[in-house]
Amino acid sequence: MKKHLLLAVLGLLSEKQFAQSPATDPCWSPVWTDNFKAPGQTLSSIEALGWGIADNFDHGGEPQVFKRANASVNTTDGLVFEVKPESPALSCPTCIQTIHYYSSASIGSNNWTGLTPTHLPQFGYIEAKISIPDRYGLFPAFWIWYDSPITHDESVTYEFVPGSTVTCGDSPYYSQTIDKNLYTSTLHWDGYVPGVCNNLTQMQVLPMNDYTTPHIYGIEWSPSKIIWYIDNVAVRNAPNPGYTTGSTPGAIQNPSSIILNLSLYDWIEASNHGDNAAFKYDFSTNVPNYFPSAPYFEKMKIEYVNYYDLDMSQCSSGTPTLMFTTAALNAYDYKVKNNISIDGSGTTITVSSSSPPALRASAYISITADFEVPLGEDLYLDITPCY
Repeated sequence: MKKHLLLAVLGLLSEKQFAQSPATDPCWSPVWTDNFKAPGQTLSSIEALGWGIADNFDHGGEPQVFKRANASVNTTDGLVFEVKPESPALSCPTCIQTIHYYSSASIGSNNWTGLTPTHLPQFGYIEAKISIPDRYGLFPAFWIWYDSPITHDESVTYEFVPGSTVTCGDSPYYSQTIDKNLYTSTLHWDGYVPGVCNNLTQMQVLPMNDYTTPHIYGIEWSPSKIIWYIDNVAVRNAPNPGYTTGSTPGAIQNPSSIILNLSLYDWIEASNHGDNAAFKYDFSTNVPNYFPSAPYFEKMKIEYVNYYDLDMSQCSSGTPTLMFTTAALNAYDYKVKNNISIDGSGTTITVSSSSPPALRASAYISITADFEVPLGEDLYLDITPCY
């Protein structure tokens, strides 16, 4: 009998058709689900869940100051951020830029408001359902971030920069003006080189269908890989660089905050000003001329944020998980195993609608013989290191 060994590297190398989100894969169990549209939800009740609503904070000197008053909540839209013009300009002595002509809002699972953080995942699957405004000069984002002494310490983001142009990289989308049908998925780490756009460092500009309407943005984060999802479909897959500087673990391996914000874009492309290089505007003295003359009053709406994780209780066990029959395959308990061996030994094991949508192991998955996946069925094989 001919022997076939499949070392399941699909989880590391797959394109968007090979991945499973919590919507289709019971391996993902909810840790917490924060529904901002729930009746009775208020800013205070959202803070009590473990979120901090930024107040008098400008995130490194950005053109807007985040104010708690710019956030609101209702049962139709969920949590709403509004960017507003300020006249006269706001004074913020605690900010890096002390004068601001715009205010907006941001929320994070950290202690921006002095709260003890409780929503600090380390690996897993994070998703948020968001409607994004589309107007030149805005910079909304959904990201996970680790605060450390590392230079580039944010990890994984969805970023939206309407009206801007990303010029590096070889994708045809890099040379297009970003609109509501293009977004960037970004991977920052200490090995990130500014101006380099590829699968491992910095960003990819990718197409989507109208981000002004509600979409579910997901991030699958493990020690070995990061997968971005939109509406439960994987859209990008990158190795987790796991970079370290000295004895400090890299940002993409540590417990991290989840942040959603509606910012203004403070980096101005050279093409807009005829300069040889991009530059950062000094927002403490003036409003840049690329902002629209009409006031913004744009809104970002967040319906929910959820966090899921895998069951790793058996991932380090040396006992092999053996599947000799279709019944054994269908009895998979959705835990990450150390290793899985599939061998029909003369009796064909067949994937069906009753089978698990995914098998996950930390070491390997082997398929020896007598195994079939009929046309129209699918099975995702994933190698996920223990964590």
